[in-house]
Amino acid sequence: MELSFQTRPINFLRCVVQEVHFQEETSDTIVPDSYPDIAAIIDCYADVILRGKDCRNGSVIIAGGIKGGILYQPDDGSEPKCLELYIPFSMKYEHPELTEHSQILCGLTVRTVDCRVINSRKAMLRVGIGCDFQAYEQTTEALYVIDTIPSELEVKQECYQMNLPLETSEKSFTLNETIDLNGRPIPAKICKVRCQLLPAEQKLIGNKAVFKGNLFLKMQYLSENKELYSLQQQIPYSQYCEFSEEYDQETVTVIPVITGYDLEHAENASAGQISIQAHILAQGIVSGIVELPMITDAYSTRGILNPQWKEYTFRACLDQQTALQTVRKHIAGSFRQILDTDVYWDYPSVTRKQDLVQITVPCSVRVLYEDEQGNISTKTDRAEVLQELVLSNDCICRVEMIPTPDMYAALTTDGIEVRCSVNVYSSCHAGKPFRSLCGGQIEEDPEEHGNKPAVIVRTVAQNTDLWLLAKQYRTSEARICAANHLDGTCVPQDMLLLLPIEV
Repeated sequence: MELSFQTRPINFLRCVVQEVHFQEETSDTIVPDSYPDIAAIIDCYADVILRGKDCRNGSVIIAGGIKGGILYQPDDGSEPKCLELYIPFSMKYEHPELTEHSQILCGLTVRTVDCRVINSRKAMLRVGIGCDFQAYEQTTEALYVIDTIPSELEVKQECYQMNLPLETSEKSFTLNETIDLNGRPIPAKICKVRCQLLPAEQKLIGNKAVFKGNLFLKMQYLSENKELYSLQQQIPYSQYCEFSEEYDQETVTVIPVITGYDLEHAENASAGQISIQAHILAQGIVSGIVELPMITDAYSTRGILNPQWKEYTFRACLDQQTALQTVRKHIAGSFRQILDTDVYWDYPSVTRKQDLVQITVPCSVRVLYEDEQGNISTKTDRAEVLQELVLSNDCICRVEMIPTPDMYAALTTDGIEVRCSVNVYSSCHAGKPFRSLCGGQIEEDPEEHGNKPAVIVRTVAQNTDLWLLAKQYRTSEARICAANHLDGTCVPQDMLLLLPIEV
């Protein structure tokens, strides 16, 4: 007898690649003829923006640019000068499972930035960047469900629940804002601009992912009286992106990335105001619980079952944790005034020792200061935060970090005390294998034509699984329970059992 099955399609996104790619970019810049020679470097900065994602068969190319600058002290003793740079870049990653239909989500960050003087008319900016990207393929797996279970067939059915990615979506939008200086001196020359996206709330409403956050703007400028000032501003945004399906209990993650920004100088704006226009790409991914019905075991009470099995492997998210970590760094020295503080967060590293996972999030702290002699300079130091998790060896820990705008720097008796914080998101993933019955035949057993006992009496030496006992004697769990007045899936130790056998 041939077993008859129906197929039940399960649609989800299969993760093909989850990688962090590092790259270093350098660029030289020439001092304009109207500017004096370089006496010393004061500061440097960099932001990274996304220009495009190009996925092909076997590879993906992430293209973007670095907006940076160098602030230097001229040799004629005049006010500091800024040299602006734009460095285009592209990152290529190859993987045999990537196709032109792969759905790519990525984030970009500046890991490190430094510069040096090549000669009095030339300087070099060096920027370390990182790209955290994920590639997904739309996948359909066919699960097999039996139509009508024959009386002589016993099956063990399980319904597993797995948290799987389901759908991605993208939305581009523009953020326009006018910033009031609120009595601060009007900028004559902008020396540094950094923009950072700080995601906040995100939730699903039907087929829409509604998300909120802030664009954190840090600006340094020279006033009309040639003094250096710093400005910080959080600009809120609220947007949504649409998906093809409607969701209820699922969760959404939105990864925003800056694709460009422009700042309008004070001389082109209203008095006491600065205008900023930022272009943002929001990348959303929905995950949810998917039920996976499986026939994990089967046998025949009459005849011989020749089963056909299908193997599955689903990579699912098992757990997610969030922790707010704080960095405290002391920079020794003698300082008169703090002019600006910057933190460049690097990508987290994960090390494992058996079941213990240690997460390290490094960062580079830069302080722009004025010393006791009135000279402006910068000091840079490294710091890190540590976090530990207990995680099974067959699980993978993936870590993401989102900095907060909270930053504190203060003069102490022997230097500068810097504090900053970062949100560390850790998720545990595992690839779980399954086996399910997908076909087979029940054939006649020639040995069954002989005499067979109707009942077997036996004692179990230890607690025994009822299914395994029924399978061993080719009877059914229901018949054993009825004959012995059992209620449950485990047979107690030393219990005398009647095992009815089908004849």
